[in-house]
Amino acid sequence: MINRRTFSAALVAGAAASWTSTRGMAATATPTKARNVVLAAEGYGKHKTISQITAILAILVLMSYQEWGAFGRVVFGFSIFGKPWVEWFAPISIWVSVILTFTSGVLYLWKNRRLYLQDM
Repeated sequence: MINRRTFSAALVAGAAASWTSTRGMAATATPTKARNVVLAAEGYGKHKTISQITAILAILVLMSYQEWGAFGRVVFGFSIFGKPWVEWFAPISIWVSVILTFTSGVLYLWKNRRLYLQDM
């Protein structure tokens, strides 16, 4: 059974995934291979990837830590700010991932706008 909190987390994760896919397609569709231009990975892109991995792991832990028995309740279920820490960490990590994905995509497109505009 999916509760409201889990559904909300999954909904936000889905929105993040769709933006990530859009950003990824724009980045890989850059017509640079025909010109032999190599675009180095940016710091924001690396932080974006780490934040996405963290968000995915947080969602998986949030959805399953109670099934891990005593270990799950001790490690992931102790309260901070009145509820288990994983319950507030997961949504925060999702939003950090969404913000970094959006920011890195905008910066990537802005930095390489001349390559995109040349083909128009």
